[in-house]
Amino acid sequence: MAQYDLNLVDFWLIVRRRKLIILFTVVLVGISTATLPYLVGPAPVFKASARVKYERSTTASGLLQESIGAVGEGSDIATQAEVIKSFNVIERVAKEMNLIDKTLESKDVRGNHELLGII
Repeated sequence: MAQYDLNLVDFWLIVRRRKLIILFTVVLVGISTATLPYLVGPAPVFKASARVKYERSTTASGLLQESIGAVGEGSDIATQAEVIKSFNVIERVAKEMNLIDKTLESKDVRGNHELLGII
């Protein structure tokens, strides 16, 4: 009776023999996956944004730990200070204060050195 079982060595020999075909297929699929969405795909319709809601815990142990510890990297105040200093928040403040035009998009503001100086 004929034996049709393949072991690992047989698979490795097949891969070694067909390595150019396998490599060509991987490269072709990679290139087509990267380029076809830009050529044939529709323009994006939706824009996503996210907001982080920050709530303080008011447990007794948390208050005790906060009163004992100094303001450091992991403290609540340091976290909020970093959020306030972020570019998106400062840009929004500059638009609300009419220091820069409200109709400008963020990428236009980032590309203009004069507006970056204002911010």
